[in-house]
Amino acid sequence: MSWIERIKNDIIITTGDGKVYTPLYSIGGKTVEYNIAEFNFPNIGGTLVKKSEHKGTTYSLNIIFQGEDNIDVSSAFELSARDKRPWKISHPIYDDLIVHPKSLSFDNSGLNITKISIDLIETITEDAPKSSVNPENKIKQDVITQQEISAESFTNDVVPEASDLNLISGNVSESYEESSGIISDESQLNEYFNLFTKANSLILEGSSKTSLMITAVQDVLIYPSIFKTGVMDRLNLLKDQMLNLSSSIENLITPNEKKIFENNAGTFITGMVNASVNSYDDFDDYGNVNQVFEVIDFILFYYNLYLELLDSLQTPNGGELDSYIPDFNSISSLTSIVNYAVSQLFNIALDAKQERTLLLSEDSNVINLTYRFYGLDLFDVNIDTFMKNNNIGISEMFQIEKGREIKYYV
Repeated sequence: MSWIERIKNDIIITTGDGKVYTPLYSIGGKTVEYNIAEFNFPNIGGTLVKKSEHKGTTYSLNIIFQGEDNIDVSSAFELSARDKRPWKISHPIYDDLIVHPKSLSFDNSGLNITKISIDLIETITEDAPKSSVNPENKIKQDVITQQEISAESFTNDVVPEASDLNLISGNVSESYEESSGIISDESQLNEYFNLFTKANSLILEGSSKTSLMITAVQDVLIYPSIFKTGVMDRLNLLKDQMLNLSSSIENLITPNEKKIFENNAGTFITGMVNASVNSYDDFDDYGNVNQVFEVIDFILFYYNLYLELLDSLQTPNGGELDSYIPDFNSISSLTSIVNYAVSQLFNIALDAKQERTLLLSEDSNVINLTYRFYGLDLFDVNIDTFMKNNNIGISEMFQIEKGREIKYYV
């Protein structure tokens, strides 16, 4: 079918509640993102870019309801969009789609028309296998198992020399120094210090207790994943430590040095997974769908970067004296817990609040808008939430001007 024939067709949107809408539309875009890793090397111009597997397909859709009833129709559409079930869209260009909306942005400034910009993500239709296992508990147990597998792999392959112990000690010390100043909970600070002291003591004992040593090192490196702060704060801390570890990757020559990187950097990735399931009520980490997808994209990006870095260290074969090939069991186990954690985060995203964006058609204020979108409460929690979501400061406390973009979540 030619594009001329295609654009003669209407777009048909069937929302989760079964209602059908056939608005005017502009074609919008389709995005297929890939996991990309970039490498910059000292004294070499340019950047080495490596591409891995693609992420989920996203679409941007712009629709228009027009006529004297456009406000009523757009309000009905917004209500339909709150249904948690996926949409079915018959699209003139992209054919049949099954999608979930990530966000909707409303513009009523045209009076006779309502413009709605929608971000969509494609989903599969098959139900996941039913399980009586609590996903959070499973992931936490899988993290422990992954640490054991990684430690066993290290112990089997490495008899640490003095230079290796110095490298491990440096990695642990840098991680501890960067993280310890962030802890606000005194009991966690004491526990973290005790883990650090234990790891240093075992490092000093050298190769006589390799298994105990590497386990203690992992305990220090992964501990920031349970700090009592927001999930993204912990993820960024673990990310910074992984990138710091990776900054001197070109200096890793011996198989032992490469194995130390495999273990330590892999622990940071495991920590990211662990951080994603250790959330605290005070921080509202998964309050809306955008926050959930931010965590998903973050974990997948740095997991793929880790694989790319290991690939750069790998030698052509395992038969030479200085050969290095990443351990299959350890990487396979890590891959499994990353995939499972991401699948569970997608489930959270489907139940999380969706973002709505509205251009104000007239002047308003914080109290009226909070009442409109959330309702008022005795302790002004909803007012605080509304102001935080929209970065409202003192200058807008009493008047928010017409044309201002307002975000809220439903």
